[in-house]
Amino acid sequence: VQLSSCCNASGSLFVTQKNYEVNQNVPYETSPNIKYKLIPDVYRKLPQDMPWRGRSLGRCAVVGSGGILLNTSCGREIDSADFIIRTSRCTSPCQYLEMEVGFFILSLSRFNLAPVNNTHVGVKCDLMNINPSQLRNVYSGFMRNTSRLRRKLDEYTDTSFMIAAFGYKLCTGVSINLLKVMWPERHLLFYSPDYLRTLHQFWRGRGLIERRLSTGFMLISAALELCEDVHVYGFWPFSTDLNHQPTAVVSYQTVME
Repeated sequence: VQLSSCCNASGSLFVTQKNYEVNQNVPYETSPNIKYKLIPDVYRKLPQDMPWRGRSLGRCAVVGSGGILLNTSCGREIDSADFIIRTSRCTSPCQYLEMEVGFFILSLSRFNLAPVNNTHVGVKCDLMNINPSQLRNVYSGFMRNTSRLRRKLDEYTDTSFMIAAFGYKLCTGVSINLLKVMWPERHLLFYSPDYLRTLHQFWRGRGLIERRLSTGFMLISAALELCEDVHVYGFWPFSTDLNHQPTAVVSYQTVME
């Protein structure tokens, strides 16, 4: 209730034509004195309203990509949720590479949708975060040749994507280029910088002192407003599991093309 009255994820989580106006100057989340003008060509590609306004998403699964999911067989339970949200802590598909030092995440330079038939993380995804830095590094020339990116997106026909276009100024160009590639066939949602800044202030007032909230924390906070019941998987801030075994290393860094 406190989150809803403060932050209103159901009405302001994303940039839409309902909560922003054409040619409006949008302040960046991390630098509110710097603004981006929502030019008509970008504005018309935004959703008219929040995709799920006025209804609960039911039982939700918010899935990170921490190694704590390894050997849990949580995939079926995750896929049974009414609505599944996945973060992009690592690029996808995330596969487990057995090495002498244990299990590590092997990044294959893709978005972080779960690999097919993976019994640990599931395969379904309704809403998926894209990291702008990963997109820029992995698909740096996608505006010159969109075929590789389109082939990857076509594998996930039932998934909407979201990206922090206005988190930092350097994220905007690649995010808008992605919007142009995906529109109108696919849904790409921009996080509202006003919502994220309000959410940051909400948790800061409750003692959480961070320069910026993590993507997972943002999505869990939003899910607590949008869903009747929230189950969280793959978030584990410790180097060992409950059996004192080392967990897989999760990194933004690409280790294999």
